Amino acid sequence: MEIRCSPGAALVFGLWWCVPGLALSPFVFWQSLAAGAVFVLGWCGAALLTCRVRLGSLRGRVRAGELSVSRGVLFQTTRRMPTRFISGVTRLETPLLRRFHASLVVVHSPAGALLLPALDADDARRLESALTGGRP
Repeated sequence: MEIRCSPGAALVFGLWWCVPGLALSPFVFWQSLAAGAVFVLGWCGAALLTCRVRLGSLRGRVRAGELSVSRGVLFQTTRRMPTRFISGVTRLETPLLRRFHASLVVVHSPAGALLLPALDADDARRLESALTGGRP
C-alpha cells in the first residue's frame, strides 16, 4: 500500500504557516505600509510554496511488516518503522482538512512519533486500518 500527500491538504498546511507571518506583520507595518505589504506577501508566498513542494515529496509505503516514509526535495530522507513496534495511530481531521478531503496522521511507537501531514483521507483510513490490524 502506498500513501501520498494530498495537494489540497498541502494548501491547508501552507495557510497554517501563513498565521505566524500575519502575527508578526504589525511590527513591520509599523515601519511603513510598503514594507509591511512586501513582508506579508513574501511570507505567505514562501509558506505556500514551501509546503506545496515539501509535502509533495512525501511518499510512504506499508509492506511486509514495515512502514517506510521518504520525503525531501534536495536531500531525500527515509524513515523505516517495523509495524510490530507501532503502538498506536492517531488520525486528526479538522473542518478545514475535511473540506479538502485530507487528514493528519501520527504513528506512535516506543521510539517516538512519526507525523504524516496532509494525507488523502482515504489513504489515512487505509493506513490506520493496516497499522492497527483492522481495529478502529
